[in-house]
Amino acid sequence: MYLRNSDCIEYEDNPEYSKLIVEYRGDFLDEMSKIDDVCGKVINDTYGVVYVKEKDIDNLIKQSTTITYFEFDSVYVLEDVSAISTASIPQVQSGGYLNLNGEGTIVAILDTGIDYLNEAFINEDGSTRIEYIFDKSIENEEGSYGVVYSKDDINKAIGAKGQGKNPYEIVKSKDENGHGTSMAAIVGGRLEDKNIESVADKCSYIIVKLKENEKIKKWFNTDSVIYSVSEILEGIEFIINKKFEINKPLVIYIPLGSTEGSHTGNTIIEKYIDLISQNRGLVVVTGTGNEGIGGGHASGTIQNVGDTQILELLIGNEQKNIYFDIWVRKPSRISLNVISPSGESTGILPITLKSVIERKFIFESTNLKVYYYWPDELSGDEVIRIILEGLKPGIWRFKLIGDYILNGKFNSWLPPLSILKEGTNFISSSPYLTMTIPGISSYIIVSSWYNQDSNTMSSYSGRGEKLNGYGERILPIMTVGGNKIKTIGRNDEIVYITGSSASAAITAGACSLLLQWGIVNGNDNTMNAQKIKTYFMRGVRKRPGDVYPNPEWGYGKLDMLTLFQNI
Repeated sequence: MYLRNSDCIEYEDNPEYSKLIVEYRGDFLDEMSKIDDVCGKVINDTYGVVYVKEKDIDNLIKQSTTITYFEFDSVYVLEDVSAISTASIPQVQSGGYLNLNGEGTIVAILDTGIDYLNEAFINEDGSTRIEYIFDKSIENEEGSYGVVYSKDDINKAIGAKGQGKNPYEIVKSKDENGHGTSMAAIVGGRLEDKNIESVADKCSYIIVKLKENEKIKKWFNTDSVIYSVSEILEGIEFIINKKFEINKPLVIYIPLGSTEGSHTGNTIIEKYIDLISQNRGLVVVTGTGNEGIGGGHASGTIQNVGDTQILELLIGNEQKNIYFDIWVRKPSRISLNVISPSGESTGILPITLKSVIERKFIFESTNLKVYYYWPDELSGDEVIRIILEGLKPGIWRFKLIGDYILNGKFNSWLPPLSILKEGTNFISSSPYLTMTIPGISSYIIVSSWYNQDSNTMSSYSGRGEKLNGYGERILPIMTVGGNKIKTIGRNDEIVYITGSSASAAITAGACSLLLQWGIVNGNDNTMNAQKIKTYFMRGVRKRPGDVYPNPEWGYGKLDMLTLFQNI
């Protein structure tokens, strides 16, 4: 089966075009088709994607009657850098008090794919546990990307392998990276003989293999896996449609994270998650990421009009390009002066509403672009986007000047640590408010990760903030062990994974057990994301002497036995 993705394929990797994620009303595609040098495609009846030349963005937004809000495409990366027992999961699994195994539930995973031929994802009778694989990396017969394989297709491929034939002639999808296979195995792999750590070994799967953003990888000069937020949104939309077709409780696991956004829960993907999570029997899971000590977050306060603060950014020897945003809490407004390592200065760059300011540093031969967005349509904050190309190493200084100050709070986040070159970081950084997006969604189940062997918080784990600029708390719900989780990788190899994604995979499996207990077994037929969130807040163990909730541990360490004792 082929899924038509768009007619914009020729724009996807074209460096002349920028990719915008838009919220729209009305006949968006009709309007886009009438504009020269623009291509639009829809994700669903609210969100879409536009490809447009950078110089034409302002005119497009001003002229459009259907686009109500837009974001630049965001960069999402994999979150990697016995937890099962420390979470008391064996006590509620098969053979335990409640005999839970995820049966009757679906776990959907958006990642690098899955090794569907691995025994971990095959039932005792030889049939697959996978309902669908949507491989967005395979070009289909219509010249676009995206091929869907059903359970029947996968069973035929498994049968072909048993007959000595090539299964990939039937189901072409492969997990060349291995990360998606590892996550699926932690969630619910069926490999008792290999003694892997697995939570819900009777759950079913929907797998979305995402297509990498080769244009951004080239721009950052990195081999790290990078996805676009539009890929993730399209994948979630596919999963939602299949959930209502199959009609089973669903966990959507996103082992990915981005540092781009206000970190107030107002990005398009977080709004979308909030919307779909209001359905009964549906919950979305992610981790806090691995940005805790990466030096990628800086913050400060400008007290009065005319006062200044300086962000100092150390650029490593291999870092040739970078972009990042500075978010200024509404209604304050600041302007910018950029100073290169040689001391060359742009002077104060005047705020020009939604237009680009371009400068070239003579001594460094570095090109600078600055965009001012004030106010941002969703948050009301001021956003300053800074793009530097042809960088030279050293300390780059960004002088912030108060133009209109009420609270004067500002934050800035660099791209994820995994795609930055060594030696690139803010000189004065903060480990707080380093939870990755979409983990700040109001409805998402988000867990930090700790070393279950030493009972200490990982310094890499993304952290929340006691109070953000609006007096609100941004916290993980709980923490789950994420140190050296034993699982399977490529070619059926045993691997040990440390990091946010491994920890959150355990959380996703725990959600499957909860949905089985509540909806499949009939103990709580109205179970939804907010109920599950509350159950987890109660189902924790606390370290003596700590104050809870807190930005590192949330409400405490996941303990499924305590959770069910407190229901």
